[in-house]
Amino acid sequence: MDQDSLNRTATETVRYVDQNGQTVATSSRQTIHFVRTATVDISTATPTVRYGAWTPATGDGTFASVASPTVKGLTPDRSATGVMADAGPFPISLVVTYFPTVQNIDLTNTKTTGDLLNPDNPDSPRYPGGLTAGDLQMTATRTVHFVDGFGRTVAPDAVESIHYERTAKVDFTNPDNPQVTYGAWIAVGTNGFAAVGVPTIAGMTPDRTIVEAMTFSKLPVICP
Repeated sequence: MDQDSLNRTATETVRYVDQNGQTVATSSRQTIHFVRTATVDISTATPTVRYGAWTPATGDGTFASVASPTVKGLTPDRSATGVMADAGPFPISLVVTYFPTVQNIDLTNTKTTGDLLNPDNPDSPRYPGGLTAGDLQMTATRTVHFVDGFGRTVAPDAVESIHYERTAKVDFTNPDNPQVTYGAWIAVGTNGFAAVGVPTIAGMTPDRTIVEAMTFSKLPVICP
């Protein structure tokens, strides 16, 4: 029936860490003071104590919502912790994880629309569209047709391809509306088409003997 038996403090602690668990901002702490009564029965040789329920000394026993602090270059997986009731007194421990605000995406870590910034938190910001493998690679093709004066095929087509890849950056400065920017298309291998010799067809003469090689300083727009 001493002070410690009839008084207790519940604490909510919110830690702010990066993906490696390193602290990036000062923890938030809230407390609620709980009290209870005791009834002592001395009708028997051995007195017994019966306790009442814990009740908040003031207020309704809830921890207020806490906005996640701003950390330069990082975005939290939740903008705030919600209001939490404590039937108490119980300690509550929460963790807000911060991720780099700008995420680099390539073919090794593609994303689909709605993927979570923090896969362990269903309420974390989500990736926008435009980050799939199909968005980060493409193929440019040159097809050479060999035809007669009537447009009829006289030899198999010669087909060449150049594979291109690019990267993307996702900016979560506004977690509700992340923005995507793309890097330049880069050829995998030589950015050009090799020369193609025109095949010999008995009884026919081609209008050229070779289709010239083509090289590009950037992604080709039109390939003859």
